[in-house]
Amino acid sequence: MEKDILESWLGFLKFFLGTFVIGLLGFFAKLSYENRQMAVTESEQIGKYVENAMLNDIESRLRFAEYFSTVLPEGHTTGWTKYYQKLRLQEAEKAEAERKQKEQLDSVNDILLANEELAQAPDSLLTEQDSQRIEENNRKMEALLANVDAMQKKIDQAQSLKRESVNENEASIGNNGIVTCRKVQNLMPYNRTTKFRVNERVYVHAFINSPRKERLTILWKDANDDELRSSERALGVNTDRGYRIFDYTQFKESGTYSVEMINQSGNVIGERTFTIN
Repeated sequence: MEKDILESWLGFLKFFLGTFVIGLLGFFAKLSYENRQMAVTESEQIGKYVENAMLNDIESRLRFAEYFSTVLPEGHTTGWTKYYQKLRLQEAEKAEAERKQKEQLDSVNDILLANEELAQAPDSLLTEQDSQRIEENNRKMEALLANVDAMQKKIDQAQSLKRESVNENEASIGNNGIVTCRKVQNLMPYNRTTKFRVNERVYVHAFINSPRKERLTILWKDANDDELRSSERALGVNTDRGYRIFDYTQFKESGTYSVEMINQSGNVIGERTFTIN
């Protein structure tokens, strides 16, 4: 009798312990799975963070390259070390391009000031020598501006910003979150004389107040507000008066025309009207 009771208790105890152990194993299995999922999610988030950071400016990529080339185990740092050296070279090329661009823009500004002084005199007082100086200055300025654009391409290439990623970031925060150019100073169309003539180039020169560098659209229009020409230009070197920007075009017919500067949010931040005779 006692043996039967003992066997019954042992059977009950086995059943209870088996159920408890199975439940405990299930609990720990679920907990382990959740921990693995959290680790995977965290790893994905870190990966996205690093990916976004690597798409940003060269300084961010340099910091990550230096970090991984230092903390990774031996044998895994070669690629990061080479990448770090490549970024250093890009940074040096970017700095040199910015230095040359600044020198060229300073030269352009000197030419602009010289032309402005010559153009202030009435046409009747302009000598043949003055006109030749203005024409020569304009040729020099065109060559300098071409070099400025070439330097800007080198700077953009060194930055290696992926435009689609920038657009995604801007779309995610909306236009209200974009800090854009806000004001134009000294928006000045000019020519070799005080009057604008058919088939002669009209230049525009301005200083842009902006908290950061970006790109502007310069829009040339006729009297009917129809677009004649548009160009997207990067802001030049930042000065005490703001970022410099230049553009030019020429007109085949006389009439009233205008030039507008539009920021990345699509807002007109500067406009000037002039007449072609």
